[in-house]
Amino acid sequence: MSRRGSKQVAELGTGLIYIPGSEPVIEACDRWIDVIEIEPQTFWSKTQSDSSPYRNNLDRLAWVRSLDKAKLLHGVGNPLGGTLSLDFDQFPAFREFADAFQPSWVSEHLSFNRASDGGQVFSTGFFLPPLQTHEVAAVCAENIRKFQDSVRLPAAFETGVKYISKQKAEMPDGAFFRAVAEQADCAILLDLHNLWTNQCNGGYQVLEVLSQLPLERVWEIHLAGGEEIGGCWIDAHSGLVPAGLMRITENVVRRLPNLKAVIFEIMPQHIHAKNLDLGQIADHLHWMHDVWETRGTVISGGDCQDLPIVPDATSSQDSICLSGRSWENAVGRLVVGKEADSNLEQALQADPGIDVFRNLVMSIRGGTLQEVLPLTCRYIILESGQPQFRQFIQSYCCRALPSLFPSDEARNFVGHLRRSQIGIKHLLEIAEFELAGIEAELGLNPGAVRFTCNPDLLLAALAAGELPRNLPQEEIELTVIRQSHVPQ
Repeated sequence: MSRRGSKQVAELGTGLIYIPGSEPVIEACDRWIDVIEIEPQTFWSKTQSDSSPYRNNLDRLAWVRSLDKAKLLHGVGNPLGGTLSLDFDQFPAFREFADAFQPSWVSEHLSFNRASDGGQVFSTGFFLPPLQTHEVAAVCAENIRKFQDSVRLPAAFETGVKYISKQKAEMPDGAFFRAVAEQADCAILLDLHNLWTNQCNGGYQVLEVLSQLPLERVWEIHLAGGEEIGGCWIDAHSGLVPAGLMRITENVVRRLPNLKAVIFEIMPQHIHAKNLDLGQIADHLHWMHDVWETRGTVISGGDCQDLPIVPDATSSQDSICLSGRSWENAVGRLVVGKEADSNLEQALQADPGIDVFRNLVMSIRGGTLQEVLPLTCRYIILESGQPQFRQFIQSYCCRALPSLFPSDEARNFVGHLRRSQIGIKHLLEIAEFELAGIEAELGLNPGAVRFTCNPDLLLAALAAGELPRNLPQEEIELTVIRQSHVPQ
């Protein structure tokens, strides 16, 4: 690696992705955590300003900044695998994060999350796999070079999850990753659970992919657990690393001469849901630390290198002209619920992976809405039941395109409520109130919110998980203002 030499980058050790709610894990496992990886876009707000469209909320990270741990940044909003131009508006906010946390390198996904429909660019609501051709590899490499130059730090791309079946025109996974890394002269973030997920769902074997990678370019590993849903293994970050993947990890780490960090990903809400205790996670991080100590101890030979290289597949898709852009537009349209329009879309819609992505998009959007509009969603569930709520979310997702930022998703959903006439008394008042709070936090002036009942009684009932009953009619107007944030 001539452009971004690995010897200039410090070895950091083992660590954890930071997500609000993971503080107890970090405190309980402090002994085995050397580095914390932060996802910058999850701490951004979308503004209405053309000059500064993204605003950092660094005050929410005061606790993490105070920790005597190395920090890394892992992008989750501007992936490097698409043929559409990168979102250059994100780079100033990303650089601000980099200045604050001083990471040794940054990373982003080798995926795409935007597509075009009739010239209109839209968010797909999820990271989707690029078409793995030489043409797309060259585009990805150029994206990575722009990312590195804009952020002014070395960059690594993350190997992704596919779910969709391999197309005849595509290169094998490992060959594609190699082509991108060598053309961009960059590092690789080897997400082993992503590769494991692909293997579980009928894709390339993990060791088969590793046999084609330039292992000297692997600076970072991600590990996680998942779960089976509808016969498909999902990269849900919902548990401990599967035993089979643990064995592969132990094998491959010894063959990585430039490994700098091993990061565990787990969503805090799954810890309770899966009945995991902090001691189990600590034991897992202890295991990771022991594996980390074996890095680069095997110079040659072993399972990864001895596997045969899969030949490069270059045949064309039957009767379908595939390009990176047409692939992105077709997959993007289908996963957001649009009807198949082109020959490619009609061929793809039978692929089970499209339904997997479509369900993931809907699930994430529903979860986002329950997070940013909690009382609104709770009211619908209390009044109509969980199945009806899911149907309502599905109806909304079919009518409104996904949004990258929760505040935009909230605006669109409240607009959907206005048009839907759902028939739940005071529901729209609650929704307008919560939306006003979001807009006030963004520094906007949301204006007054009108209630036709006592809002204290209405809000208290919903906060207690109860349906509001027998509220006397009143005309009350509230003004919502931004709260002052006090770092924790």
